Amino acid sequence: MAISNVITYGYIRGRWYAFTDSTSAYEGVTKYGGNAQSLRYSKPVGAIIDDTTLINQGFWPDTLADAPGVTGSALVEPPYNPITRTITPKTPDGTTLLEEEMDGDSGGGGAGGGGFNPPPDPGVAGRRSSGLFIAGTNILQSEVNANLGANMGDAVYWEERLKNAENPNDVLFSMTYKMGGSPQGQGQGNPWVGKLQSGQYKMNEGNTWAQDHSTGSGATDVYIQRDAAGNPIGVQEGTDWATQFKEGNWNPGDFQTDRQKSDAAAWKTKHDLNATQNLSGTELTNKLAQIQARYDKMLNA
Repeated sequence: MAISNVITYGYIRGRWYAFTDSTSAYEGVTKYGGNAQSLRYSKPVGAIIDDTTLINQGFWPDTLADAPGVTGSALVEPPYNPITRTITPKTPDGTTLLEEEMDGDSGGGGAGGGGFNPPPDPGVAGRRSSGLFIAGTNILQSEVNANLGANMGDAVYWEERLKNAENPNDVLFSMTYKMGGSPQGQGQGNPWVGKLQSGQYKMNEGNTWAQDHSTGSGATDVYIQRDAAGNPIGVQEGTDWATQFKEGNWNPGDFQTDRQKSDAAAWKTKHDLNATQNLSGTELTNKLAQIQARYDKMLNA
């Protein structure tokens, strides 16, 4: 059963942030490379909390800086209220998101269904499989078993979680997050999360992960979509992403930050693909030259 929106807290780059609900909190830790296992409804005790920067989904910054004076593992692991295990509460639309359960903490929303309770991990060689692919997806079970972190489940465990999920893309994100290099999983820079966001990993039916994240906090994001070999085949853009490229919204040389350069490159990829798919001969050559000239102008005054 759906529940009303509840303020949710997440640990990102050495600082606790408050969010309007668990959905935006999950999107926040994903966007900024935070700790997905830190998500909780109850307010962290004894911690300084930023309750302004990310509370409004419509005005999120492109990047978040590390908290002043925080270094090393403390950028990932909260120094207060250590995480003991994860549970999966119901969100307002019925999907499941990660939230931690704290020692001696009775606050927070109800779990609503089974939590993150993987079987004992015998090591990569002993992890279970039930077939070639995770059922309902194009994801090889052997790839999942080979890359999941220790005690993060196996192909059969994630297949079972996926089977009855109301939002399977959330489950796929949790799985690929835990295929990252650190013990608790990794979002930013994780190639397996990248495969999900680019559509290389996907459900056989329904939306891709990127299609499910093109509004709200994802409205200004863009994801290059790729085939199984990694070749670009399209662009999945947020509802507001293209606004920055309209005439009058930019001047030559405006695209200078890493994020802006990445967006400009995605714009070029989008238009190059469209031209290649629809034009040929001299017309194609001229169009590609026009695209290149506009792209150069974005980067250089």
